[in-house]
Amino acid sequence: VSPYMRGYGGTSAPEATAEYNVYRLAGDALGLMNALGYQKCLLVGHDWGAWLTWQLALMHPDVFVAVCAMSVPYAGRGKASLLAPLRKMHGDPLGPEAKEKATFFYMLHHHLPEAAA
Repeated sequence: VSPYMRGYGGTSAPEATAEYNVYRLAGDALGLMNALGYQKCLLVGHDWGAWLTWQLALMHPDVFVAVCAMSVPYAGRGKASLLAPLRKMHGDPLGPEAKEKATFFYMLHHHLPEAAA
């Protein structure tokens, strides 16, 4: 089974950004498994999907029993948020001089309010 995550493809796309947190996405995956009658599964993810597979396996190791994470190795929990070093490297697109000084990086772009539109 290769589903789209919420907000992609033909799925529903809630407007509230809070609807896209890891707990909601985990609930979506567990709900799909339940609907299909699966008790355990292997996860495959690429890029952001790879990050999500690591999180789901950590949250529910009894259900998500193996991970194939393409392009994103497991790095454990960092001392800072995932975005903090990216903001330091590329500038904060939401900061006071954002438009003039920040360089584009897709992970930071996806956190902009207008990116959800």
